[in-house]
Amino acid sequence: MANSTATLHGYVVDATAGGASYTRTLGIQPDVNTIPIAWTEDTIPTTPGSLVLYDGTTTVTILNLYIDSHTNREDKSGKYIDVVVRDRRWKWAYGAITGEHNRPLADGTPTTEKTARELAGLLLDALGETGYDVTALPAGVYPYVAWEWAKPAEELQRLCRDYGCAVALLLTDFVEVVKLGTGDDFPAGSVEERAPGQKMTGRPDIYTVAGGRCVIQRDAALVPVGLDTDGSIQDLADLSYAPDSEDPYGGFGKAGYRSYDFFGQTAGSAAADAAEKSIWKWYRLPSSLRYMLPVLNEVVETETVDAVLRRKKPYVSTGEDAAWAAQEFEIYGPDVPAGLVASSGYEIDSDLGIVKFDEEQIAALADPGADETPPEITLTFAYRSTSETGVTWEDYYWYSVGEGALEEIIRKPDMVAYGIWSMITEEVDWENADDLNTQAAAIIAAADPGAAWFDSQTALFPGIKTFDLDGKMRSITYAVGSGGATTSVQWNMEFPRPGAPTRHEKTRRAKLGSIEQRMAVLEAQS
Repeated sequence: MANSTATLHGYVVDATAGGASYTRTLGIQPDVNTIPIAWTEDTIPTTPGSLVLYDGTTTVTILNLYIDSHTNREDKSGKYIDVVVRDRRWKWAYGAITGEHNRPLADGTPTTEKTARELAGLLLDALGETGYDVTALPAGVYPYVAWEWAKPAEELQRLCRDYGCAVALLLTDFVEVVKLGTGDDFPAGSVEERAPGQKMTGRPDIYTVAGGRCVIQRDAALVPVGLDTDGSIQDLADLSYAPDSEDPYGGFGKAGYRSYDFFGQTAGSAAADAAEKSIWKWYRLPSSLRYMLPVLNEVVETETVDAVLRRKKPYVSTGEDAAWAAQEFEIYGPDVPAGLVASSGYEIDSDLGIVKFDEEQIAALADPGADETPPEITLTFAYRSTSETGVTWEDYYWYSVGEGALEEIIRKPDMVAYGIWSMITEEVDWENADDLNTQAAAIIAAADPGAAWFDSQTALFPGIKTFDLDGKMRSITYAVGSGGATTSVQWNMEFPRPGAPTRHEKTRRAKLGSIEQRMAVLEAQS
């Protein structure tokens, strides 16, 4: 290997200063390496250049290296320049991308707008890449993304991590997404050092896709309430100004206490104002359901408006109260349909669960002298799953594969199950569970490495080898010096961490550090 040489930007690497050592790794971060070049009075160029490594037979060229810094050095072996270079991935720290893709339909069904591969393509396009291969990512998975001025490289790394992949910058300067654990077999040929073994993949016993909190729609019969003088909302019999607290409706429906005489209150008083504003106009969810608050702005049921599928708003209906239905909708005759929807004349206070009508709502009177009573008013609403004791994991959509103690959670907050509570079965009929489960199964299949252990090796090969990075070849280090050239690899393992200095590089840095310490002592003494 006596003819081994290396040049950086056309400058000869100084073998007496340790020679060239360059490590390539997977990921979105640039590889950063220090290369000593022979002393020159020339101005070190700022334009990108190449590192050319040659062992007398084989050449490897690392393209598009940028000078990060350079430092003049001098020791007993002579003068040289340490040049810190990084590959072009340093530019990936910049840029932004905005867009929303694969947003679930209004009925909760996942959409198939962009596959994981297509999303990776968008991100690489945003990074300015023109040549890349993303086929290691799954083709049948459509992850939801909502990018708002997001960094493309970080989103690319997140996308790859979700599906057991990583980004590789190849010797051709081509970007390829690789599946970890998948790649070429261990290279054949003679080696100077070799350490075969096995690497635990970290595969868990259970994979669980954990989505967002479930949304449940249900119907509730409302109860009349009133505004008290202290601003609180009370059942009619509990109001401080109720004419008859023993009456279930506070006596407000009795003939002597009607709205035309301010329900027995003095005109202009706080009680009169509160009564006029709320009595027989405000209807609230029963106390047994108020733990479900707030009411969401949409229910699970959908409708098509102008060819667009969307969720309905919460709404009020007449329930089974045919008399009120006839009165409210001015329907006369023997057959009054149940469940007529009142589309206007009220507003819903979502936080308090109160329907506030513009006009008084009372049941149809059997005769003019009868007591007024509330009609049967039904509110159809939706809420985020919870219970009287609070939110637990059971209130979220989840899908699991496997069994055992170790569980990996794959968070997908956009995957939300929508269901309608059945008064008959007293269970939730889930609208989109099958579609979500299909999507979750595909996500788990893509993330699963398939085995708990991989065969792994580190090895030192004589000479320069043209190996390239893939899902098994995690790290490659080339070294060219006075003693010849070598290529060391980490196959199916990452130890030390990607980009960490080799033993050769650590020795050289320690030597430089010792020289700098001695120089500092001499300067302090002078």
